[in-house]
Amino acid sequence: MSLFVLLAGVSFAVGRLDLHSRAVRLRMLVTGVLVAAVSWTVSSVAMVAGVSAVLDRFDAGARATLEAGGHLVFPWESLLAMPPRMTFSLSVPTLVLTAGVGIALIGGVVTLMERPVWRRALWPLAATGSHALTWYAGHLLALRAIDDSPYSFLLFAVFVGFAMVFSVVWRHWIQRGPLEWLVHRVVVLAVPGRGTSCREVS
Repeated sequence: MSLFVLLAGVSFAVGRLDLHSRAVRLRMLVTGVLVAAVSWTVSSVAMVAGVSAVLDRFDAGARATLEAGGHLVFPWESLLAMPPRMTFSLSVPTLVLTAGVGIALIGGVVTLMERPVWRRALWPLAATGSHALTWYAGHLLALRAIDDSPYSFLLFAVFVGFAMVFSVVWRHWIQRGPLEWLVHRVVVLAVPGRGTSCREVS
């Protein structure tokens, strides 16, 4: 749980950065790439050193433990490596790698969006990103509804394609995504007068 709190803190810190500054975006890009590279390197070395066998055994027993109503106790080896099968194992390098890639993408994509050509080309991606809460909840529901191979590449491709098409069409008519709109309405009702001054992001 503390790792997720740490990631949440990183997210808030990134959100407070001045993304209008090219220097800030460049530092984000470089830092994100370095963090991701270090995490991947540490994990690769640990896997070669034999950590993968421990994580494989953990993966094999994780499903049975969850189905029996038990709680997963992650082995200390998960501090060092990313397991080859991400079905149940969640390691520190996985979270660090994800954070690094995310920071690098924000710095790089925001820079590209300054150019009109890239802004048009990346519009579907931007539209999908503006519905992040909706699609995060949606993908969890989709995985719950599918029992066979929920982590297949085909499922991933279909979900991403549907999300991008839906987001582009939705934003053509309504700025906020479905869940984003719901959260906005709750905030407006909870804090009267605040919502009327909020400018929609185009």
